[in-house]
Amino acid sequence: MFGLLGYLTSPIGLISLGLLVLCVVHAIRTGNIFPWIYVMVFLPGIGPLVAKKLGWTPDEYVTSVSIDPAVMQIVRLNASPKTGAGATSTAFLHDPTNPTQKGSAGVKLYLQIMKRYLPSEDPRAVAHIYGMMAAYAMVDALKHAGKSPTRASLLRAAQHLTETNPFLLPGLTLATTPTDYFPIGRTYLVRYLHGFWNVLGKPLKTS
Repeated sequence: MFGLLGYLTSPIGLISLGLLVLCVVHAIRTGNIFPWIYVMVFLPGIGPLVAKKLGWTPDEYVTSVSIDPAVMQIVRLNASPKTGAGATSTAFLHDPTNPTQKGSAGVKLYLQIMKRYLPSEDPRAVAHIYGMMAAYAMVDALKHAGKSPTRASLLRAAQHLTETNPFLLPGLTLATTPTDYFPIGRTYLVRYLHGFWNVLGKPLKTS
């Protein structure tokens, strides 16, 4: 309960609660009290907890920026192990909490780096593996910027990325062009079951 209270009084918790209140007010005004689909565009902390209390079981869709395994675990601990089960999202990063991915080279490298440089931090936090993915791409760009990198040469390198990044899920690459700065052109659908996000099928185009 202390964890939930701490979340509710945090800036993210207050924003989430405010958004949830707006959703409820809108639902009451429109007469659609319990819609079948619930889209979470913020950290999935308050919504699933309130839904459980109301006995509401909509289809849940979570934005990819909000699928942090550590946050999902907090939700389950404050509600029930079934909270959030079946939610759908998209993912492009390896999930070090997923037992089916722990044998991958990317997750092994990630855990080695965490153990050596950030031993006191929680390796479940998705921000860490995202940071390593971004750092790997930056180093790759620097390697292609020449022996004496300049701002212009680094920009050219960053505009011509074609990279197999170990922290991305299999089959995904980072690629940029001078006219397309969005490096991730494909992603996977994932579903939250058994306490972690499960990859579904093959990669899908993001646009």
